[in-house]
Amino acid sequence: MNDHPLRPNEFLTAESIAVLRAHWIESVEQLLGSTASPAARVAVRDWIGLDEVRFDRLLDALRLELGSKDEADHLTRPTPGGQLGLVLPDKDNESSSPTTP
Repeated sequence: MNDHPLRPNEFLTAESIAVLRAHWIESVEQLLGSTASPAARVAVRDWIGLDEVRFDRLLDALRLELGSKDEADHLTRPTPGGQLGLVLPDKDNESSSPTTP
């Protein structure tokens, strides 16, 4: 798979891309894949400061950028992974723990 680098657009600023990169999200594929679970979706949306409607539009634009509906659907489909997946900070303490589906 050839990764598509994140680029500023109507929804992503250079600053929001820097925030995503600080969370190890550097490509369209990684961003789409990181939004497969509801908790991760909310976390990513909050990181880049978009409301739900604009975030959905961003994801739609990124899916179009891939050019393959099958690939985009595969990346955003939740899959069982146990302790694998996006690591989110625990709101009750500063440690991080993997999200579970």
